[in-house]
Amino acid sequence: MLHHRLLGRVGLALALAAPGTAFATTGNAGCTVNIEQLGDTHVAGYNALMGGDYLEPIRMRLANPGQDGCTGTLRFRNMFGAARLKRAGGGTLAYLVVDQQSRTAVLFDPVTSTSNPITVSVPAHGAIELQPRLIVPGGQPGHSGYYSASLEVDFRPTGSLFDQAGTVSLSADVVPSAEANFVGYGRDATLDLGELTPGKAGTIGLQIRASTDVDVEISSQRRGMLANGATRIPYGMSVGGVPVDLSAKQTIEVALTNPIKGQTTPVGVTVGNFSDAPVGRYSDVVTFRISAR
Repeated sequence: MLHHRLLGRVGLALALAAPGTAFATTGNAGCTVNIEQLGDTHVAGYNALMGGDYLEPIRMRLANPGQDGCTGTLRFRNMFGAARLKRAGGGTLAYLVVDQQSRTAVLFDPVTSTSNPITVSVPAHGAIELQPRLIVPGGQPGHSGYYSASLEVDFRPTGSLFDQAGTVSLSADVVPSAEANFVGYGRDATLDLGELTPGKAGTIGLQIRASTDVDVEISSQRRGMLANGATRIPYGMSVGGVPVDLSAKQTIEVALTNPIKGQTTPVGVTVGNFSDAPVGRYSDVVTFRISAR
């Protein structure tokens, strides 16, 4: 009898977003607005398997040093090719900028470059704070790491034909996430081969959900042998049809067609040749460790 004690393990990583950006804008005479991004706008610990959307405020301070009040419109623009948050090593995440009061009021859609202005009034020698929100929709597959984008923010004073431009920085940290279980069992399973004969085979399904493709580390307690006391019977294993050498710890790559939905990968076992083995129970323990990239 072959026992498999199989475990899925989730690894986490966390990076810090880049510092915020401060900038000044100058408009028509008597209407100068200084705009400062207050701190970082970043999503920490984006987990694709959690399902929910991630929201973070884009905190901005608009200051008017002039002696007269200044009214105008503020809008976001994609002047840096930032249709999605991008990872340096490849990979993107979709995002939106929405109103601070209502997430259904989209201020900027980077995919369509649709921008809806915000009307603001800044008192003389005064300042206001705005907090439109960054939304990164949940359930997006992707490699772990740091994703970022920069947007242009334009302020146009009422009656002016010219925009005053600045930038805001947006970012997200994606953590590697994975879930695994054996179909019909959970995280621990027993594959019963019944009466052992050379060539006897059995299969169990390993179901994996992850944020992206995964690495599967496989280790056999008895190095690919079924043991009963001092007697050993060899056996072979395959994962997804790929043979695994159990004589030492092995790591294989498993590509997931739809990582968020998940897929079932067959784990096959075939008993090797043997003769004159004593009657008894033969077993091994194989451990699987699953990690997303």
